[in-house]
Amino acid sequence: MTKAKKEKKQKKEKNKEVELPKETIKKTTRVLAVKFTPEEMQNLHEELANKTIELRQKEEAKKAAVSSMKSELDALQSQTKSLADKIRAKEEYRPVDCHIRFHWKEGQKQTVRLDTGECVDINKISDDERQQVMFELEEEKQNERDSN
Repeated sequence: MTKAKKEKKQKKEKNKEVELPKETIKKTTRVLAVKFTPEEMQNLHEELANKTIELRQKEEAKKAAVSSMKSELDALQSQTKSLADKIRAKEEYRPVDCHIRFHWKEGQKQTVRLDTGECVDINKISDDERQQVMFELEEEKQNERDSN
């Protein structure tokens, strides 16, 4: 027998001589199911109720924010469209001061812009307009006679 084999044999015999204890205890921690106490269950119920209320409030706030944001986006979209239309047309309709020039002999009236002097339309003088002018002239004559 070789020396190495003899040493191995001696170690085995030595280990046989050591007597193991009947029981040993070693502390460890494991994750295992644990039943909740009544107090813990009550706390969980309360927390669930509170979180449910908080969730509903957040959902309502979100709806309000989305609605508000949609309104803002719609307004911006409308303004953008309006500006684009103005740029494309290169003009817009606005109130402009005008004079109406009556040409009694021709039986026509002209509407003339005061800002550019441009004639914007020519129409026939209506019978109502003729009668109104005649009434006004008659009234002026009467006022002149009364003042003299």
